[in-house]
Amino acid sequence: MTGLVDVTAEWAVWSKEAGTRNDYSVLSHSDGLLGQAEFHQLMRHFAPGNPTEEADTPGSLPWVILSRVGVRDELCVGISVQTPTPDKDGTGRPISHTQYFCVRYRDLTASAVSYQGLYSAVESQKLPGAGLQPVQLSVPCLDPAGLARTVRAAGAATVAAAAAMLLAGPVTITGPGLPDMPARLRFLDAVAALLPYGYRAHLAGTTWSDGAAGDRFRIAFSSRAHDEASRVAWASVPRPPADGPARAYLDLLTPVIGAEGGDYDPLESLIAHLAAEQEPHKFDDPAFAIRVLRAFSLPRLLEAPGAAERAPEADVRLLFTTGRIRELSPGGRVRVARRLVSFADQQDIPLLSKRSAELGEGASAELIDDIADACRRRLSQGSSALALDYLRYAEPSNLADKLLAELIRSSSRSADPLLALQAVGELLNMLVARTLVVAAYQETRRAVEENAAAAAALLYQAITQAGGGSFEHAAAWARSVASPLVPPFEQVVRGGRHAAEAGMLDGMSRLGHRESVRLLLLAAAHLRRHALVLPGFTIWLASRRLADGPFPEADRRYWDDAIRDLASADGEGIAWCDLARLVIGNGPQALLSGQYEQLKLSQGLAAAWREVTSAVDSRHAAGAGIDAVLEASLMAALRRENWRSEPALADAVRVLTRQLGDRPHLLAVVLDPREALQHMPRDASPAAIGEVCARAYMATIGPREGVERLRESGAVATGKRAMQVMEAVFAALQRIRSSGDTPDRWAAELVQSFTLGRYGPQVASEFPLVATERYVDNIRFRVRFLAILAEATTPDGAPAVDTAMIEMLDGCRKDIEDVIKAAKKRQPRGGWFAGFGGHGSDPDPGTQPVAGGQPGQGGQLPPPGPPAQSGSQ
Repeated sequence: MTGLVDVTAEWAVWSKEAGTRNDYSVLSHSDGLLGQAEFHQLMRHFAPGNPTEEADTPGSLPWVILSRVGVRDELCVGISVQTPTPDKDGTGRPISHTQYFCVRYRDLTASAVSYQGLYSAVESQKLPGAGLQPVQLSVPCLDPAGLARTVRAAGAATVAAAAAMLLAGPVTITGPGLPDMPARLRFLDAVAALLPYGYRAHLAGTTWSDGAAGDRFRIAFSSRAHDEASRVAWASVPRPPADGPARAYLDLLTPVIGAEGGDYDPLESLIAHLAAEQEPHKFDDPAFAIRVLRAFSLPRLLEAPGAAERAPEADVRLLFTTGRIRELSPGGRVRVARRLVSFADQQDIPLLSKRSAELGEGASAELIDDIADACRRRLSQGSSALALDYLRYAEPSNLADKLLAELIRSSSRSADPLLALQAVGELLNMLVARTLVVAAYQETRRAVEENAAAAAALLYQAITQAGGGSFEHAAAWARSVASPLVPPFEQVVRGGRHAAEAGMLDGMSRLGHRESVRLLLLAAAHLRRHALVLPGFTIWLASRRLADGPFPEADRRYWDDAIRDLASADGEGIAWCDLARLVIGNGPQALLSGQYEQLKLSQGLAAAWREVTSAVDSRHAAGAGIDAVLEASLMAALRRENWRSEPALADAVRVLTRQLGDRPHLLAVVLDPREALQHMPRDASPAAIGEVCARAYMATIGPREGVERLRESGAVATGKRAMQVMEAVFAALQRIRSSGDTPDRWAAELVQSFTLGRYGPQVASEFPLVATERYVDNIRFRVRFLAILAEATTPDGAPAVDTAMIEMLDGCRKDIEDVIKAAKKRQPRGGWFAGFGGHGSDPDPGTQPVAGGQPGQGGQLPPPGPPAQSGSQ
């Protein structure tokens, strides 16, 4: 910085009349911000002490005092020059003369100034003895190069230590060999130059003080210091601060002051950097100084191994915006540039372009992999903006084709391939297909041949982007790299009747992954031509289901999301959406939503059902067809959802059931509990029977009526099945029973019906054997388990089996004794066991119980062990 800055200074003269015994006072002053009282207070407060009469000592005049003052929210910087006079007062003591100048701090920020410059502007001023206007000063601007020389001349290590120590508290410079006043002022100037300029608004110092630095002065030359922590011995390096902000600042400052000057002098550059930080700051905010110095030290800090890779965004961008990246080594510049790219932010691309000279000719090639990685992250979020700007950045280096090709190849490996492909499709549509510059993107062509889904994405974007490139152009380009994907999109655009036949979609999926199919669906939805693709899509899904088995959970979610993308479908289309959900194993959404014309929707769903089963099951004759898959999915959904309480939904479900024809298993789920029990399919699972019984229980149907209707269905024909049904019914009722209620009546009614022969002689003869052995085994297991627990105690010493439990067990013992007595009475003479016939029953005289404890027609009995779960043997 060179030149002069003109400022207005208020002033005052502080002295006393010769030959009088008056005290020092303001003899004259300017009119302005400060009046006589304010000047008087300032001069007294910032009086360094009593000058010595001796000459050529550290305490001899002249002194220069730096002060600060706030007046009506205005910060001011003061400088006083105290000089000797030949006059003496009435007691014979010499009189000194002080000229005080006060300048608004903001006037010293238009162009920074040094304390030496300020002193040079006021030392020759001869202030008048009467009140006048403020004076005009021409102050030399701060010269970073000159101050750098001053710092080195005063001892850079000493100056740096003093500057750092100021952030911790007042500093006193003392010791033998103190220099003259001009050298001391230069030292104060050098210390201030190593701190951000804004601290000058609150810095008070003096070239001499009778006392140490403290409340009045932040830095002072003196013959003594308060303590070692604040003492700087002249011409020596003080002990560095142990820790805290002062040590942190000194650690950052030391490498800079140790560097030599030359074409680029780091110290000179640092002083200029600090001089630019002019926002006022008090010394109780040392963090500001550390931030400012750290910002300057960034090039050196980021050269450390691994530092660039961890650098915060603000630090990296600061190097680029200020151009200080040139201070790094060539390798360091590339590392920092890679870090900038890793932020994946469009605002950083102009910075890279602006600093291309500093980065070097080959930097773009070195950065291309990092750029691709950053673009991939944004593409996976569905945004192509970053990639588009980076492609433009890479174009002058002939790297755009390589970058685009890499993004295409990696799009299908993205966390969300569909979003990434849609973004890639935008790039292709804007950069390739719109202009038909085929020859310029040869590597891109090869990448699309490897990842044909990108061609589908291009076609989708050409269809859906407002103001995008011509679909004909896009189709022509896509046909040259992935021809089989083009016809379905063309049919959707033109309204062809067979835009998406199942075989065509299968080819699309094999060539361009499942994303190609989904992009076709999205294109059809955009054009509201759902009917052109939904039948073929659903048939294709059904064929995959039969060929590959149930869809994995991840695939179910994927295709369910794809169907949700078609939410704008209505009428026949929404029925096809529901059928597609059933194919993948999910429930029908529209059917149970109440948001559509439900009866019409049911009829459409049934029609679509018949069309799919006719198209698919004829090709897959072996094993269960798609019809069974659809029915199972529908029943599972009807069991999950609450639709019976809504009359419109109940009507829609019943209409669909009638439209689908004779389906006893579906009827068991749909019908009223009474009807469902009466029409229970013979192969219904015990769990399904238990579920319907639970529904009957909730509908307050009595156990006798429920058990009788189940008997009429013929669904329980063996003792083994009777046992499974009883346990399933008991478990289902246990899950739903209300407080204080019990499902025992249903279980008791089933046991009586089974043993009394109401379900036929086979059940009556087999059930007691199956049930007896199962429960005897279960009792034996539990008794063994309780025997162990009876010996156990809890950590607080209480027994595991307490008195109340003992009473319960005792009651159980009596019940078992009664069972044994009753059983013994019914044992035939000459044989130890002849089965357990229905007590009180009148069985068919032609049917005899199975003797010898062997199972009857019910099959293998369960092994001993814990009680069997519902539905198990």
